Amino acid sequence: MPTLQSRFKLIRLIISSILVPGSLVVSPFTFGQFTAPERITAPNEATTSFDQGLDFFGNLVLAHEEGAQLAVETLGGHFTDHAALGEGMEPRLAFSPLGAFIAYSAPSPGSQNHRIVVRTRTSNAWSAAHSFSPEDGGDARVPAIQVTRQGIHAVAWERRAPGASPRIWFRRSGAPAVEIGQGEAPSLAIEGSGRSHIFFLRQGDIFHAKESSTLPGSFGPAVNVTQTPLLAESPPSSAIHEQRRILLCFEREGNILLANDLAGDFSTPSRIATGGARPAMAISPNGALSLVFETGTDLKATLGTTFLLPPPVTVLTSAAKARRPVVAVDSFANTFVAFLRDGALYSMSNAGVPQASFEADPLRGEAPLKVAFLDRSSGDVTAWAWEFGDGGTSSEQNPVHTYELSGQYSVRLRVTGPGGESPIASEKLVLVLDPRNEMHAIDVAAFPGQEKVHIPVLATHARAAQGFTLAAVYDPEVLTVREVVYDETHLNGIGPELFAVSVSDDPAEPFITAGILFDVTEPFDGRVLPPGQNHRIANIIVNVSPDARAGTFTPLELMNQVGRPPLNNIFTINGFTLLPVLGKPAKVHIRRLSFPPPRFFRRGDADSNGLVNLTDGITILSYLFTGDKSPACFDAADVTDSGSVDVSDAAFLLNFLFKSGEYPPPPFPDWGLDPTDDELTDCLLR
Repeated sequence: MPTLQSRFKLIRLIISSILVPGSLVVSPFTFGQFTAPERITAPNEATTSFDQGLDFFGNLVLAHEEGAQLAVETLGGHFTDHAALGEGMEPRLAFSPLGAFIAYSAPSPGSQNHRIVVRTRTSNAWSAAHSFSPEDGGDARVPAIQVTRQGIHAVAWERRAPGASPRIWFRRSGAPAVEIGQGEAPSLAIEGSGRSHIFFLRQGDIFHAKESSTLPGSFGPAVNVTQTPLLAESPPSSAIHEQRRILLCFEREGNILLANDLAGDFSTPSRIATGGARPAMAISPNGALSLVFETGTDLKATLGTTFLLPPPVTVLTSAAKARRPVVAVDSFANTFVAFLRDGALYSMSNAGVPQASFEADPLRGEAPLKVAFLDRSSGDVTAWAWEFGDGGTSSEQNPVHTYELSGQYSVRLRVTGPGGESPIASEKLVLVLDPRNEMHAIDVAAFPGQEKVHIPVLATHARAAQGFTLAAVYDPEVLTVREVVYDETHLNGIGPELFAVSVSDDPAEPFITAGILFDVTEPFDGRVLPPGQNHRIANIIVNVSPDARAGTFTPLELMNQVGRPPLNNIFTINGFTLLPVLGKPAKVHIRRLSFPPPRFFRRGDADSNGLVNLTDGITILSYLFTGDKSPACFDAADVTDSGSVDVSDAAFLLNFLFKSGEYPPPPFPDWGLDPTDDELTDCLLR
């Protein structure tokens, strides 16, 4: 799709013109700065024939000789490649949304003659060579190829025979070849309807053969459109504007001439310049007309529309002669010129290198954070490469990305266009904060066959909650859910007035749901769960199957749209539903039984007396600072489950006991195994 910028370029060319049917109106216009020519082939390859064009994605494609071999270079942001096609010469390119096409003259096996070969590229690779001219087609040379809107390719070419004048032939894919008549150097243009027009030289004049609109593949007699028998014209260059108007460009006695069929023929060409030779012409998808030609050792070009074509300007000053220019123009009205100099192929363009820039909204927020990115890059851009910093990428122009985890992320954008890739990526930082409303179950460990394993559910919420709903799924072949309770949770002192639990007994649809409300009966006293972080709000109590495979784990995952009817994990705040972030699934680690076997312990019971109270905090502090005896079970004294015993364990325990702080991690409140692998030795039986 053409961008606003490309449309403005074309509007700028038209706004001051007076539209005169069949003529050209000249108005001052200058090209943007052309890049220094880039050499594509080495001088020792003695390149003599080549072609160029732009594929559907805006990549520049150059087909050329490498000695006796043909090669195709694809240069652009979407696809860069070098492909060797084998022996051949005189390549010509054509493009459609379906792919790229190349026709060229290749040696006929077992003969001194040549045949016309066609290849296609619909992905990254060129197809095998397909012989297009008839087997008895003589010496087939100088092809011209075009593709219809339906993706059907057609080729016109010269057929040479010893002692005879060359003849023009034509063939559409899937149809037989037809002879047009005497002529050479064909140029082919195809209307949007699929009707073909062939222009060629015959005895110095340019002739036009038009395909029948009712009989595809049938041509009437060719018409002499220049009618200058005493003056020779150059090989014609033709193009179709807006799928219907035909343009014809050629040189006569140093005059660069441009004609169209607006008046029904090509008899009144307009003079574009003097002192030129070998003109080439191209029209962009948006109707921009670009024309380039030789003048001495230099190249001149003009860019405009079919009604407004400014005077040509010099686009290349060269000490060595620049020869046989070929032009292409993209949807941004950028011009690409390829030419020969000292036996080497060169390419240049006036497409500026784009500069990457973007905006993001928001740049800060809680996980999951959805961020909308808006491209603000300058220059002509055809490809976007986003890196979001969390492993995510996008090639959209204005993507939306969701950050699931908290952290600081560096977002980078590089853009590519006809002028190349942005030299510096634009970069911004996105800060994703921990969510204020979150629910998750936490990991536990158990032996095969162990009963009454507590799986805690924790909640973080920024505002007081009137109630909540839990919904989770699990594997019934490994776990049997006994019940869901709020004993030994932060709900103990509040006393919910509704605590309803449903556990599915259907092995094909296992689920757990629980609904909790604190104040539902009179007298209403405004009971709520105060705001907090990592509140323990429930314990899911399960039995582990004796057949559970040791050394594995089974998940229990909080999930929305679970149960009958489907329920979500929610907080009820001020009578409204709030969906919290759901943490990663809890893992029930199935431990192997070793000898001597580890004993069960209760997190926080540092003195191993079966209770969790003030004396456990004193035991930890005495061990750390007075040299008193070490705890009988270091995992029990590791109250924070950090893998070490330090003063934070005592502080955590005292905060839990006396300030309604977080509950100790599993195993708590019941006895069990440590779910975390650490350097602390297991609590062994004595």
